[in-house]
Amino acid sequence: MQALAESCRERLIDGLVLIESELDFADEADAPKSNRDCVRAICSEVIRLIAPLAVNNPAVERLREGLTVLIAGPPNAGKSSLLNAIARRDVAIVSERAGTTRDLIEVKLDLGGYPVNLIDTAGIRASEDMIEQEGIARTLKKSKHADLILWLTPVDEIEVSAPSDFVGRPIWSIRTKADKGGRVLGPFREIHETGLCLSARSGENFDALIEKLQVYAEKNLYLGSSIVAANERQVFEIRQALDALNGALDEFLPVEILAEELRRACFSLESLIGKVGVEDVLDRLFSRFCIGK
Repeated sequence: MQALAESCRERLIDGLVLIESELDFADEADAPKSNRDCVRAICSEVIRLIAPLAVNNPAVERLREGLTVLIAGPPNAGKSSLLNAIARRDVAIVSERAGTTRDLIEVKLDLGGYPVNLIDTAGIRASEDMIEQEGIARTLKKSKHADLILWLTPVDEIEVSAPSDFVGRPIWSIRTKADKGGRVLGPFREIHETGLCLSARSGENFDALIEKLQVYAEKNLYLGSSIVAANERQVFEIRQALDALNGALDEFLPVEILAEELRRACFSLESLIGKVGVEDVLDRLFSRFCIGK
C-alpha cells in the first residue's frame, strides 16, 4: 500500500508541477505552455491504480475483521483452558465447576500474520439456570457467523454430537485432557483433517493445533498479491483522492481549480504514507525548468 501511494503521489506531483508552472510563471519566457492533456492522462492512470482499493470487497473485509474461531463443547470440556493456552495468558476463569463460563470471551490473535478471533463459549447442555441458558443461546447465535468451530470432548468421555445449530459450519473434532491418559472413549471423528487429541495442561499436540489453525487461516484469508487498504481511514483517504482526481478530469475546469484538485489528491495520498508538504512541488518545479534564472 505504501509503495503504491508513494508512486501515485510522485506522478501527481509531476502533473502539479506542470500546472503550477502555468499559474506562477506565466510571464517567464521559459515557462511551459498548457499541458492539460498530459495532466489528465496522469490523473486517469492514478485513478486506475487506486480505484480498486476503494471498493467494498468481501474478501478484504474478512481479512480486516479476521477469522472467527469458536471453541465449543459440553461443560468442563477444557474450552477455557484451551483459550488461555493459545492466548498465553489467563483470559478466562478455569474451574472444575460446570457452567463457569456464562458469556462469550473473545481474544484477538495473530497466527502466521493472519488475524484470528478466538472465542470461548458457554458449555452446551440442558440447564434450568436462566443466566446459563442465555450464555448457551449466545453461543448458538454466534456459531452461525463462525468461520470454524472447535468441538471439544474430554478423552475420558463419549463424544456428544454438536447441536443442529452448527450445521453448515466447518467443525473440527478435538479430544481434550489427554494428560489424563487412557484410551479415547467413543468414536474419534476426523473432520477437516484434524481429530487431534491434546492437552492444554501438558502441551501435548498443542503446537500441532496451532499449526493447523495457521494453515486454515492462510487458506481462507490469503489474497495473493493483491494490495488492500488496511482500515477504514485508508479507504476514506483513497476515496477523497479519487473524488479530487475525477474532478480534475473536467476539461473546462479553470487551471486554478485544477491545481487545487491535484493538491487535494496529493494530500490524501500523503496521509497514507505519513508525508505531508509542498516542498516537493517547488523543488521539482525549479529543477525541471530554468525559471527565474
